[in-house]
Amino acid sequence: MGAYNFTKERKKIYKLHVEGKFFRDIAKECKISATRAHQIVRRVEENVPKEELEKIKALAAQKK
Repeated sequence: MGAYNFTKERKKIYKLHVEGKFFRDIAKECKISATRAHQIVRRVEENVPKEELEKIKALAAQKK
């Protein structure tokens, strides 16, 4: 399997998910379907290194 392309848009969607937003709210904000938002989050969690995901989670926790 090739490298997963973790784009700005996917990073934004994952960040919103970590902040506790519902998929329908993410979908409205990013102008995609809720199913697509869920699919992106699932793929990000499967393919992006854990360290990078932990950084995003830590940043979201600091904002709260």
